[in-house]
Amino acid sequence: MAKIIITGATGYIGQEVLRQICLLEPDADILTIGREVSLFETDIDFEIRSVVHLATLSTSKDSAELLEPMLDANLLFGARLLNWLDRSGQRGVPFINTGSFAEYRLGAKEGFSPAYLYTATKTAFRSILRYYQEKGVCRVVTAVPYTVYGGHDRTKKIINYLVDALDAKQPVAFTKGEQVLDFVHVRDVARFFAKLALHPQSLPEGTYHLGTGVGTSIRRLAEMLESLSGKRLNANWGALPYRPLDVMFAVAPKDDVLSAFWKTKITLEQGLNEYL
Repeated sequence: MAKIIITGATGYIGQEVLRQICLLEPDADILTIGREVSLFETDIDFEIRSVVHLATLSTSKDSAELLEPMLDANLLFGARLLNWLDRSGQRGVPFINTGSFAEYRLGAKEGFSPAYLYTATKTAFRSILRYYQEKGVCRVVTAVPYTVYGGHDRTKKIINYLVDALDAKQPVAFTKGEQVLDFVHVRDVARFFAKLALHPQSLPEGTYHLGTGVGTSIRRLAEMLESLSGKRLNANWGALPYRPLDVMFAVAPKDDVLSAFWKTKITLEQGLNEYL
């Protein structure tokens, strides 16, 4: 049986992708890859069904100590993976890449404008990926998840900080909360990756933005959490400045091709209720 290769399987989205694949096809043959460089020195002696590339080092920080690990995780690891696939002699391997909505700081229609160094490395990797794509090694779909929430994320995000502020004794500092984001549940995102990994010919090559298509401001999100929890959110709005290149509006554009293959099922209210 041909193998599905998954990188980043121990990560936030990766764990859920594994669960979703096993739900859809319990006997799927899966090879998970961490950052074991030695593996890329061996030969591939099996047929590849698809590759799901989720491994990344995600951060909004530009600190010097993160520079080398970020480049290693987001560029060098992926390049080694693609070189390994190239040496196998297999051609047209379905490769599902993972982008970031923060690569499009000014909106998806405006093209690349990375909000962070992290997202700049994601954009840079696409150039490496295109080289192997044009060489015929792989056919590429890049999935761009929007603001993913829910499940068991070890990294604190805006929803976590807002929940921490519910009935907090001391006010919690936030920006003005004017950012409008597209909150998409991790199970919905994982279902896209799982479905495409199992049926990689279902979508033509290209970039697909994974979101609900509905924007919610941080302030509105805070109001929803207050209403659902029955608690007061003790926030000091405006106490924190926006980042120099903060993303103020990020909502997934409508895509008829994507909609025919995948739609979100979990509303924001349902997801927040589950989280609470």
